[in-house]
Amino acid sequence: MSKTDKQYKDQLKQLRQYFNFSFDARNKLTPARKAAISRASKRYKRDIKPALDKGAKFQKAGARTRRRVKQLAGERATTPKGYFLTPPKGAKSIRYDPRQNAIISKVGNFTFKTYDLDDPVQFAINPESILRTLPEYRKADFVRVNVAPGQYLGNNQFTKDQINKYITSDLPGNDQNPPKYPDKNTHNPAEFITGVTLVFEE
Repeated sequence: MSKTDKQYKDQLKQLRQYFNFSFDARNKLTPARKAAISRASKRYKRDIKPALDKGAKFQKAGARTRRRVKQLAGERATTPKGYFLTPPKGAKSIRYDPRQNAIISKVGNFTFKTYDLDDPVQFAINPESILRTLPEYRKADFVRVNVAPGQYLGNNQFTKDQINKYITSDLPGNDQNPPKYPDKNTHNPAEFITGVTLVFEE
């Protein structure tokens, strides 16, 4: 069943807070404009509504902030007008801190600070050389390695004493040593390490 012009215009009014349109509800709805509304509606249903249902809050942001959040949280976390951060299960809060360029969440007695990696290959070769550049690294209790975009808490946790030995022996991979994540079908850390998370216990 095809939608009426009124239904398209109602959708447009809802979607304008997240997406940019070159027209508004006063303009004639041509087939191209209806298609633009439909594309945005599909993206809303796929990414935005599920985030809202899980407690995410929409934050308006400029291009630089959106670009940084996308690097940390994945492309689906941003829209042309801002970003969403979906809180982990049981999280008390989650936010982006522009001063540290980190996503910070609190779960129970733990604080998680997720950072992007400019050089995942160097991180795999010498993790500590990269970790020492992160704010408050010396105060962190654990380090988590993120291997997929949007996984704010990472999924491999190490003490700071463990991480150099474990990462350098297991993550880089070579012809004699299969990669740690064979499902990624790659030996290149740049293709599967997406960030690191420092964990602080209160």
